Amino acid sequence: NLPLIQSWFHRCQRIHGRSCEESGNAATNLPWFRVIDVHTRNVIVAPADCRYVALSYVWGGMEQEYLPLPKRLARTISDAFSVVKSLGERYLWVDALCIMQDSRDDRHDQMMRMDAIYSSAALTIVAVSGSHSNVGLPGISIPRQYGQHSELVRGLRFAVNLPSYTALEQDNKLIWNSRGWTFQEKIMSKRLLLFTDYQAYFRCSN
Repeated sequence: NLPLIQSWFHRCQRIHGRSCEESGNAATNLPWFRVIDVHTRNVIVAPADCRYVALSYVWGGMEQEYLPLPKRLARTISDAFSVVKSLGERYLWVDALCIMQDSRDDRHDQMMRMDAIYSSAALTIVAVSGSHSNVGLPGISIPRQYGQHSELVRGLRFAVNLPSYTALEQDNKLIWNSRGWTFQEKIMSKRLLLFTDYQAYFRCSN
């Protein structure tokens, strides 16, 4: 239900204001970086005051190139394109594509700025359930593994609870919860949109 997700995002922007918009001190360490224009499918140097969405996921499963963007992207990245467009945003940051993987200097320079990149993003899309980059986002290109069972009893709808956000954070079976890089991405992001095998979760600074 992408319109519902869009309403969460816009409601946070409208009601929470600066408390969910401020990027923190890390953002001062972001002189320049690259983003993907999801409409033109080009990797470009981010425009001044660029508003963008970042992607957090577990690497592996499919090699990516820097430029030009291949026609076939890893499914998780391709799904992130769809989500960004549905939210009315234009730019996406993905480490595999926005960092020149064949340049040691570029990798070092950009990796030293991961805190700034994630804390400056308007939103971070998270592939929580994935074990590699070609798994996809549940509910976008692949069906969810679990559904929510509900029954109508005497005019009242009863439903089985799905895992809470706290339970999700404490689930040590999720690879995303076990990696140092993704832990940093979670801590630094001002807003998280998490895709799991159960449902989507939205978390902001408020």
